[in-house]
Amino acid sequence: MASGPQEIQQMLVSYAKQETVDPLKTLGRYIAFGIAGSIFVALGYSFLALGVLRYAQTFDTFSGDWSSMAPYGIALAATVLFLVIILSTLSRAKRSI
Repeated sequence: MASGPQEIQQMLVSYAKQETVDPLKTLGRYIAFGIAGSIFVALGYSFLALGVLRYAQTFDTFSGDWSSMAPYGIALAATVLFLVIILSTLSRAKRSI
């Protein structure tokens, strides 16, 4: 029994869907989780920087004209330090792969 052209066409269409549409759906799910995760990380990072700033503002030594800017410098330095730690960890992990 020979297969008809319509069966071959149906088989090719189902194979194409299996190999293209299904992986794209899975990829979309990964992208959605990645975007949600990056939003939460950015939000947490912002709260961390704000917490460092508010903590540095509680000290009485930073009450002068220019010294009142010191907590902002401390928060900026903590932010840069945190970014350097994250980027060095990521680059180290990338090299080990």
